[in-house]
Amino acid sequence: MSATKAILFLSGIILSVNAYSQKHQTPGPMPHKSVKERMEMIDKKICQKLEITDDQETAIKDAFYQFYKSMDELMPKPDDKHPAGPPPKDKIEDLKKIRDNKIKEVLAPKTYIKYLKLERKTRPQQPQNAPPPPR
Repeated sequence: MSATKAILFLSGIILSVNAYSQKHQTPGPMPHKSVKERMEMIDKKICQKLEITDDQETAIKDAFYQFYKSMDELMPKPDDKHPAGPPPKDKIEDLKKIRDNKIKEVLAPKTYIKYLKLERKTRPQQPQNAPPPPR
């Protein structure tokens, strides 16, 4: 009887060590959405929540369309040895400033502040306990 208990105990330890030694899976990069998918998100999460005219909505969508097209051009192309990573942060910030300045020109100050709050919510969220993205 004690031999059976010893075997069960050792089996449990072996399974525990094996499970603990497995690499923990970290979430990979988010799948790249098409410009069309991102534009639909902007319409839903920003344009529909702002009280704006059709002309203002068109200007916002044009600014985001140009922003997304420029971002796609900045994205490094993946190859067999290196996955595609994000574009350089300073370039992204420059594109955001251009986009936001275009939008600021067509919105009233209070509406622009509301836009900025909504825009922050549309940014991809980093999963909790995930390592920071590579630079």
